[in-house]
Amino acid sequence: MEDELVIVSDSEFEWLASHPGSELDETGKLLIRTDSGVKQTFIRQRDWEKTQEPFGFEAQAGRERIEKARRFRSGETGSVEPALRRHEYALLRNATSTELETYVAAEEAMRVCQLKQRGIIKAAGMRGRVWEDEETGEAFLHAQLDNSSYEFHRNWPNWDVVGEALEDEEISLLEGLYEQINAAALTQIDVCQMASARYIDSHPEKYPMHLDPRGR
Repeated sequence: MEDELVIVSDSEFEWLASHPGSELDETGKLLIRTDSGVKQTFIRQRDWEKTQEPFGFEAQAGRERIEKARRFRSGETGSVEPALRRHEYALLRNATSTELETYVAAEEAMRVCQLKQRGIIKAAGMRGRVWEDEETGEAFLHAQLDNSSYEFHRNWPNWDVVGEALEDEEISLLEGLYEQINAAALTQIDVCQMASARYIDSHPEKYPMHLDPRGR
């Protein structure tokens, strides 16, 4: 049985390659690591994608909207990361037009809500002198808000200091925005589940155990 490829970003690939126990294959595209007797094979996302079928027009347009939303939120407009997540490659190919639009619109809604959160927290932090300057504040927001995967802000390190600078109304706004982000994330999960179930049902040769609870 072949090892399942573990798809990682460029930065993760380089980090793994720099540590003992890692070995590149002859192509330089696969990284084999053995840890405690367990062998894993890693590949950069961009190299893995070259092995996949190209997207159709509608799927490609959806992909570009998703990545634009993520790069705009993180402020890294020239970066290829954050890129699509692995399950999204299958989703974009198998979703209906309605499902695709719902999924992409949810991603864009999350972007809008997080940018509003950023504005509220930044304004309060500057007002309360939480950070020495705007650059320090931006660095904090990038480290926490941009890379939090929509984690609730009160879980952030040193949140108490930031929270003290916020007014009650601002905290209520942040909580409302978090609820909207969570609702959008749940919408994406629902779309993924519908598209996945339909794909399984239409490919009984690949998923025979799903035809009947008894495996018939």
